[in-house]
Amino acid sequence: MTLYDPSSSNLELSKEQIDAILKIKKELMANAIEKALKVKKLELEVVEKIAIKHQGVKATDLHATIDEIAKLKAELTKNHLDCIEKIETVLTPKQFEEMLDYGIVNMF
Repeated sequence: MTLYDPSSSNLELSKEQIDAILKIKKELMANAIEKALKVKKLELEVVEKIAIKHQGVKATDLHATIDEIAKLKAELTKNHLDCIEKIETVLTPKQFEEMLDYGIVNMF
């Protein structure tokens, strides 16, 4: 859950907690944004090669790119899990449960 979500007020975060969470997000977000942009660029390259140019590209020609996309997505997932773990140390158990409940409900 982002701090800018209306439901974040339900957590009743202290100023210290907000500052700590913003610091965690700042540390992890730059790397995540860079990787996410690279994934999107690679995905668009694959689409261009198969759908738009349709120049008889073989699936095997795309395997390395697909492997790179998968690797970057795994790194993004690990980054997200690291973020959750670090934020857990800032929140009380009750706040953390509330955050998880919100995330699970809004995941679908």
